[in-house]
Amino acid sequence: MDILIKKALIHDPSLKHHGQRKDILISKGIIKSIAKNISSSNILLIEGDNLHCSIGWCDIGTHLGEPGYEHRDTTQTLSDSASKGGYTGIAPFPNTIPVIQSAADLKYIKSLFGSKIQDLYPIAAISKDLKGNDLTEIKDLIHHGAFALSDGLQGVQSSGLLLRALQYTSSEKIPIIDHAFDVSLTDGGQMHEGSVSISLGMKGIPSIAESIQVLRNCKLAKYSDATLIAHAISTKKSLQFIQDAKKKQTNIYSTVSYLNLVADHNMVEGFDSNFKVTPPLRLPSDSKDLFTAVKKGRIDAIISNHVPLESEKKFLEFPYATPGAIGLETCFSALNSKYGENNLDVIINALSVGPRRILNIPIPSIKTGAKANLTIFDPDMDWTYEKTASLSDNSPYKGDSFKGKPIAIINGSRFHISK
Repeated sequence: MDILIKKALIHDPSLKHHGQRKDILISKGIIKSIAKNISSSNILLIEGDNLHCSIGWCDIGTHLGEPGYEHRDTTQTLSDSASKGGYTGIAPFPNTIPVIQSAADLKYIKSLFGSKIQDLYPIAAISKDLKGNDLTEIKDLIHHGAFALSDGLQGVQSSGLLLRALQYTSSEKIPIIDHAFDVSLTDGGQMHEGSVSISLGMKGIPSIAESIQVLRNCKLAKYSDATLIAHAISTKKSLQFIQDAKKKQTNIYSTVSYLNLVADHNMVEGFDSNFKVTPPLRLPSDSKDLFTAVKKGRIDAIISNHVPLESEKKFLEFPYATPGAIGLETCFSALNSKYGENNLDVIINALSVGPRRILNIPIPSIKTGAKANLTIFDPDMDWTYEKTASLSDNSPYKGDSFKGKPIAIINGSRFHISK
């Protein structure tokens, strides 16, 4: 089916159309024409008061439900959530049952997404069963299509194991993604260690538990001449260590969860377990410094940190609730509501170009003859987040109102238009 997008402001800094309002005609999954005014009949029309169009957004570290956790999300419901959130690509973590740690696992996960609108960039496990003891068959995983290696949000505690993984991937130019989190410094921690944790009588998670691992990881990456992505950093000290490392090497990258940009530890004062996440919400000053780093290109990508959980794991007293929140459907809207007025291009770049660049994925383009890989959105639309496409309901923003909403995504001949 041919699609015509009317009067969309184009976000693609690499092209002359950037910042201009144009019609975009898509035929058989290919951008056929970009012009001031295109007329056509028998066509699917996408129009609105203030449409914007960028290359499709891509999420790193999405948590899948399937296989093994189908009660949290099926492949279809996760795809639907990603579509509603504006994502045409996802690079999911290997935290499934079974863990994505073999060629057969990679083949199976690819088959699950074969008919879905999102492009899949699977991340395979560093250690067997994510236990942090023995390496997986890293070379074989890379050969069979792993775009990166990671143990997910639990991170790698053993320096020796992480070093060996970095050495294996060094010659392959495939990144290791590690979420820095020293378990020995966080045992029993419920939230950021600070004034709020003290006032609530809760054991805190100190910032140094993250930053000390970030420092370790940067030094190991330099020693092994490997590519490292410091995933979901949450403190300004971590940011400082990464910037110091980048002065000496160019293969260090970082991501940040949108929640750590739009929220802080004050949000947990009411013991809302949906704000109990990994990494924990930190100080307001951390959020400010992290977004400044995004603006200056010092943080490469913003992630949704989408972690679906069943109610039995989440809707408990705060100390007993499992950390994690769904985020695919609210990531852009929350960012745009807080920062979008003067930073829209910054947000879009961190959701679209940044994730692909650090995973060595070809970056789409909005030009005639290119395959359509687009996110259409309205940054001024007011809406209320009431119902998720996910099977899980662990969002801290249910019932909240936002400014800015994804309207549609197009990926080749496939498309999704949000209701």
